[in-house]
Parts: sequence; structure tokens; C-alpha cells
Amino acid sequence: MKPLPQLETRTLTGFVLVLTIILCLAAGLYGLLMLVLLINGLGLKEFYELAAKDANRPRIGLALTCSTMMLLLCFPPVSALLGGGRRLIIPIIYLVLLTELYHDDSVPFVRLAITGLGFVLLTLPLIALLSLPAMVSPGKSDTLPLLGYFSVLWANDTAAYIGGSALGRHPLFYRLSPGKTWEGSICGMVAALLVAWINVRFFPSLSAWQWGFISLIACISGTYGDLLKSMLKRSAGVKDSGSLLPGHGGILDRFDSLLGSAPFVYLILSLWS
Repeated sequence: MKPLPQLETRTLTGFVLVLTIILCLAAGLYGLLMLVLLINGLGLKEFYELAAKDANRPRIGLALTCSTMMLLLCFPPVSALLGGGRRLIIPIIYLVLLTELYHDDSVPFVRLAITGLGFVLLTLPLIALLSLPAMVSPGKSDTLPLLGYFSVLWANDTAAYIGGSALGRHPLFYRLSPGKTWEGSICGMVAALLVAWINVRFFPSLSAWQWGFISLIACISGTYGDLLKSMLKRSAGVKDSGSLLPGHGGILDRFDSLLGSAPFVYLILSLWS
């Protein structure tokens, strides 16, 4: 069995992170909003610092302000108060484009392209996450069922990490992530399906087959989210996206599966609803 690097540090950080997420979800919609804003702000900063050198780096302050406005407009209470705040996202994005007119910059469209990619990879998935409570519990907007979704992701990541370290022989995508193996991915998917089966007892708003299907979609799309993050880190020539979370790396390292899977879980639930 291969040694598990930084196991104690990784476990302690993971425990604190899981506890923080549970407390946010227990606090209801506003707790979820705080969690989403935190991931978005820290994650975008990491992404922009990795994706571009100083000469081409987006205007991070403007990007964070506009992405925060987008999330607030899609927050269910605010959206309901405005009679559909989502429609204001388009003018906000266009304003980001217009602000570049007032800067003497030799590569304006490089900055704008990277700024928009950050919105696509982080802000839009988090908008999808904000929309999930109303889809899982129509009329209630209960955030606790999201704990079932998070637990599926945690089970997949943990079992894939341990299973890949112990049994991994065949790389899943060697060019981008040599350490990720088919054996680890299978272990992760089995663990996620087991947790999905347990979720039926605690979160019966979704049936057994629905939880099972969501877990499969989350595992597959979450793995691709991880590979996208690996591609970003390889292009930047770094091992981790950051150092904020000891033993895990940065925000992008820890929440890549969430960011990769949230849009697809949102799509599935919207079709069912």
C-alpha cells in the first residue's frame, strides 16, 4: 500500500472544512449564501493568479465585485424581491466589457477572456448551487438536503484518494493527472453510491434511484472538474492552486468536484422538477 502523504494534516483540515459547510447549511439560505460568496471570492482570486501573468491578469477587484453581484441577484430571496434578478446578469457582464474601454491596455481582450472564463468555471456553477435547495424541496428552500449532495462528493473524493493510493495501477488521465487512477475512481463511485443509498433515509425528498443517479452524475462530472483544475495547474507550472487549506492546497483543489458537478446536478433536478 502506498503511503498517504500529509494524512494527519489533510484529515484535520478536512474535518474543519466539513464542519464549516455543515454549519453553513444548517443556517439556511443565508448560510449557504455566505459559503458560496466565500468560495467564489477566494476561488476567483486563485484562478486569475494562476491563469494569467501580471501583464494579462484580469482586474480582480472588478471581477470579484461583478461576480458577487451576479450571485446576489440569483439568491432566491433577492431574485424574488426584484421579480427575477437573474435577468440583470447580462447587463453586468456587458458592463465588464465596457470598463475596458477606459483603460489603455495592449491586450484588453485577453483580460476579458480570462475574466469571463473565471465566471464560467466558478460563478455560474455556484449560481447553480444556490438554486438547488428550491429544486430539492419545492416551496421550502431547505438547505439541509444539500448535505446529501456534499456527502456524496466527500465520499467520492475520500474513497478515490484512499483507494487510488492503495490499489491504483492504471492511470485515468495520465497526461493531466498521473496520480488519478481507474481503481481510485471506481472506489470513489462505489462509496458515493453507498452514501446515496443512506441519503434516502435522511433526505427522502428524492427517491433511491434519484439519489443514485445524482451520485453517478456528480462522480463523473466532478472528476472532469478535477481534470480541468489539473490542466490549469499544469499550464501554470504549479502543484497546488494555493496554500490556504493545509494538506489540500487551495480552494480550487478542494472544491473542483463541486464546481464541476453542480451545473449537471442542477440540470438533472430541473428536468425532474
